[in-house]
Amino acid sequence: MRTFMRLAVALALFAVAALDPMPALAEETGLWASASAEKKIGQNIDGSVSAEFRTIGNRIDRLGLGVSADRRIFRTSDKFFTLKAGLGYKFTGNQNPSKTVWKNPDRYNIHNSYWCNRHRVYVQLTGKFEPGRWELSLRERYQYNYDSQASYTMYKHKRLETGTDIITPEKKIKYAEREHIARTQLEVAYNIRKCKFDPFAGFELYNCMNNGMELEKTRLTVGFDWKISNIRTFQWALVFQDRAADGEAAGCAVSFSYKYKL
Repeated sequence: MRTFMRLAVALALFAVAALDPMPALAEETGLWASASAEKKIGQNIDGSVSAEFRTIGNRIDRLGLGVSADRRIFRTSDKFFTLKAGLGYKFTGNQNPSKTVWKNPDRYNIHNSYWCNRHRVYVQLTGKFEPGRWELSLRERYQYNYDSQASYTMYKHKRLETGTDIITPEKKIKYAEREHIARTQLEVAYNIRKCKFDPFAGFELYNCMNNGMELEKTRLTVGFDWKISNIRTFQWALVFQDRAADGEAAGCAVSFSYKYKL
């Protein structure tokens, strides 16, 4: 339990360090919540369904539903190394916030907020090493994102010398977008003896294949898994992203997830 308390203190310090020195990023602090159900659907094959809800500040950022499947394709006799292949699909509704664009002191445009539907398909390979109570994993994922076309209203504001504000509505279209992304995730976890709380830390790179594997962003995740029972697990984590990309804002988020095995 002392180890867990040290971990909790470390996570609290990480949160303060991430939010306090960077007020611009603190404004983007979000809450990520998700729940999933997993079930064995064949020999060495596990399937899952999931739902997620995300906020940024005081507004809803994303709602999503997903399905996925993983198959173990190799494992050593001593279970030291395991290799899994997986695929999945996720549908999300993403809210684009309203924004004001100034042309000059007397002219500005207000773009209304709108929702955009995203379809994501991915395939991945995950290698896992388990030396003692440690667990190290490396995941390579290719994902394809398709953002559907959406429309919204923009209001043009023009202030006359008399002080009158003329407002002209204009229909705007956000055209469909396609993106290919390669994601590399390295994660390390530790199984504390006689403790239901297992800490972990992960680092992930997002590379845009549309632009010659240009690095879009990096993500750092620190948290712990709480094994409530053999079929229920709760996860808490702090997430930090260095820049906005892949339909997500830069900054910090507090993540909660619940997993249930059928």
